[in-house]
Amino acid sequence: MKTIFAILSLNLISLSAFAACETNSRGFRFPGADESAAIRRCQSHPNTNNTECLSNVVCEGDNRCRTESRQFVFPGSDERTAIQRCQSHPNTNNSECQANVACRGERRQGCETNSRGFRFPGADERAAIQRCQSHPNTNNSECQANVACRDDFRGNSCETNSRGQSFPGSDEREAIQRCQSHPNTSNAECQANVACRADFPRR
Repeated sequence: MKTIFAILSLNLISLSAFAACETNSRGFRFPGADESAAIRRCQSHPNTNNTECLSNVVCEGDNRCRTESRQFVFPGSDERTAIQRCQSHPNTNNSECQANVACRGERRQGCETNSRGFRFPGADERAAIQRCQSHPNTNNSECQANVACRDDFRGNSCETNSRGQSFPGSDEREAIQRCQSHPNTSNAECQANVACRADFPRR
């Protein structure tokens, strides 16, 4: 009897070790050859929750993207998968799932903005601002004013400041515009404090 139990245990360990996907619900774990198989096994169990089986599934390669809402974290092989898993969870907020998504390498390639302690990466300026403004606890003006892209720090880039906050821009006009759109800055300071990299003498 002990031998049979040992063989069954080894088979279960092997299945879990080589399975491509896994999900869990109410303390039970279910490996599967793919996402569909893992979910199906989980949902067929009499003591699991179907929604948890769907939202908790994780597959190899799922760590490229992730999002979060209300302290729940959801990985995904791409942005869409991560958001979908997050939004299907019964205790998450759909807007947070959309706003908090981030994929590996996104910050290096694109832009980022922030508001009230939340950071939002995006492939471009528009994407970063859109994510920020769709978050329920951010300020739309801050989302717009705090955006910075990788290109803002190359070439003859510019920067201005007002009341302790700095605003980069790919040119003088863009830096001033970001500064003046912020609710806690002075328009005159934004205009007066602007400087571009070419304005500084070479050392």
